[in-house]
Amino acid sequence: MAVGDVISIIGPSGATMTYQPAAGTESMISQIDLNGANRYQKFDGVTASNGFNHAELLNAGNLKIFVNNTDYMIVLSGGAGVISAICGIQIK
Repeated sequence: MAVGDVISIIGPSGATMTYQPAAGTESMISQIDLNGANRYQKFDGVTASNGFNHAELLNAGNLKIFVNNTDYMIVLSGGAGVISAICGIQIK
């Protein structure tokens, strides 16, 4: 991928989705679609943030979540039939 390329990922049904850019690159996530019980978290391989759930993101407005190979993001599974998605842009 190159700087300016769109990132658009639809996660598998009922599974945790991880987005970790390649080493040396960075991305800005501007939209996270959560459905039901799933939850978004920033993660560094050891520690996870509390993140947001579906209801909290409904009122979040404009998101600018920066991720790289060291500090990336996961979307925890909301159970069978629950699908999550993210959208953003590569910035480095």
